[in-house]
Amino acid sequence: MSLILRNEEFLERSLEDPEAFGWSFTLTNPLGESQEITGQARHINMLIDIETGADVQQEQASVTPRLSTITIGEPKKDWLVTVKDTAGNEYECYVVLAIPDRTMGMIVLKLGLLEVP
Repeated sequence: MSLILRNEEFLERSLEDPEAFGWSFTLTNPLGESQEITGQARHINMLIDIETGADVQQEQASVTPRLSTITIGEPKKDWLVTVKDTAGNEYECYVVLAIPDRTMGMIVLKLGLLEVP
């Protein structure tokens, strides 16, 4: 089996397993088609300035699903993403930037916030 196919199996376990890093969210394309999907979700509010080492408050959010599990098209800028945080608060977001990695079989979707809960 090729390493690329082995990686696909690894991504299934690492991105989609709720016992690992799997987190459910909903993708919605411009046609209004939605799909609930599981992938990795990230939402942080504090970064480190690499030049000074100082904390910088800056919100960043992204989700990373496997490309092979998305059935409503490949996500692009302005798709919608609905995701809950660990406290159950739901966030309506839009895709600011889509970064597909076809070798690894996943896509990183950098998000902008539409509505604060």
